Amino acid sequence: MFIHFGNTVDLTAATSFLCPEFLNAAASAAGLENNRLYTIPCAGTIRGMYVQALTSTIEGGKSAVVTLRRGVVGGVMGVTACTVTLGPAVIDGSDFAHPIPVAAGDRLSIQWANGSATGQTCTFPQAVLVFQHS
Repeated sequence: MFIHFGNTVDLTAATSFLCPEFLNAAASAAGLENNRLYTIPCAGTIRGMYVQALTSTIEGGKSAVVTLRRGVVGGVMGVTACTVTLGPAVIDGSDFAHPIPVAAGDRLSIQWANGSATGQTCTFPQAVLVFQHS
């Protein structure tokens, strides 16, 4: 199964959270992660993540770090080892080296952090998670 996150609005903030599915909406700013959560329906493993900025590259000297975050039922969201870093002239990347086990009810989010500075524009960012149920 694939779990898709994305936005139809450019990302320019220092930190943003992508929308589950591909929404005609802006990403949530830092501190508003709860507005952009996906709840896992059954136990399994996130096998990997593929990330793409659809129509523009990362500007020279700048970067973006995309991180899968997970929170257990009733717990806080935390960073996982599943990350992708985009740099100048790189519009896509993947991480299939860090599978993440999940339980029914776990929550997932995709954090997009402009690693160099605010003002970096990324057009129509997307992330796809590969989920395999137990």
